[in-house]
Amino acid sequence: MNRFLEVQMLLSIYLKDKPHSWGLKLFKREGVSGIVYDLEIYTKKDSVPTSGLGLGAKIVLRLIDNVQREMNFKLYFDNFYTSVDVINALSNNHGIESHGTIRSNRMKGAIFESDASLKKKGRGTYDYRLERHTEVSVVKWLDNKLVHVDSSYFAVAQVDQRQRWGGNTHSHVEVDSQCVIRGHNKSIGGVDLSDTLLELY
Repeated sequence: MNRFLEVQMLLSIYLKDKPHSWGLKLFKREGVSGIVYDLEIYTKKDSVPTSGLGLGAKIVLRLIDNVQREMNFKLYFDNFYTSVDVINALSNNHGIESHGTIRSNRMKGAIFESDASLKKKGRGTYDYRLERHTEVSVVKWLDNKLVHVDSSYFAVAQVDQRQRWGGNTHSHVEVDSQCVIRGHNKSIGGVDLSDTLLELY
């Protein structure tokens, strides 16, 4: 048997709710160009040293081990990895600013304007909170759906208008868009590009 295929079979795991149920689960650090700079192959949870921050945060902290500190690098990640604690750890302990979508149960009790209230006001409306000691911001923003974004370096107050597609009007509409949202959408594209290239391979 081909040695690569043999190793691949040994490392394959069951991936629930994925189009391909069996395969490799990769954790990658990628650039906006789609180039993969570092990666880990996930095997099982107990193979990851504990640090009290959760699996996603631990993966992030390991993948930045060889990233130079204080070089104005920015990290972007999705909600599997994001928490207020990992954003703080990256900024305070490693000199790396970061940003990511965040799940509502990881916001350390922050209370926002209700979903119903934001939806009543319409697309582009938002609410935000700043952590008192670190000024890490969490923004709740309404576009087609509600999204929460956590950041250690984007200014919440930076808002301008962007054209978005209006499903009801079947035309483009002007929607208030924050710098924190635009920065995420622009930079996370490297992950999408990397995933596309990997699928082609």
